[in-house]
Amino acid sequence: MAISIVSTLAAHGEIDQDRLAHTFAERFMANPHRGYGLAMHILLPSVHEGASWQKLAQSLFGGKGSFG
Repeated sequence: MAISIVSTLAAHGEIDQDRLAHTFAERFMANPHRGYGLAMHILLPSVHEGASWQKLAQSLFGGKGSFG
């Protein structure tokens, strides 16, 4: 995920949250067994398919956020 942040900053000079979420999803789909937490196995494939990352993120952990 850090690589996605750096590549987004390098390419665009700023973080666009939607673009970053899609970059996270693309990198996840390329190698989903790389130590992602359970929540990302739920969220990122759906984002890759076009779902709203904002709505999905809000629904995780009972809407209370992650301890990670």
